[in-house]
Amino acid sequence: MKFRLTVKCEPDGDGFNIRCPAFPDLLIRSKTIEEGMEQVPDAILLAMDHLFMEGVTPPFGEHFGIEGDLDGTLPNILPYESEALN
Repeated sequence: MKFRLTVKCEPDGDGFNIRCPAFPDLLIRSKTIEEGMEQVPDAILLAMDHLFMEGVTPPFGEHFGIEGDLDGTLPNILPYESEALN
């Protein structure tokens, strides 16, 4: 399974905030962009699990999509657009 999503990386103090516009409640705080991006797949899976448990349709659209079979394998994150502010 592959996800496509918009990811925004914003500097914050001595680290970065990683946000996904399709999941506005999701915030990943990390020391480096790379560290934060490594956390994105697990965070998206947890967010999707929460949505499914609540009976809410995932936010498919401009900022989020899934490719391939839902076979239970961990996704590869393929950003539609990534913004890294130095």
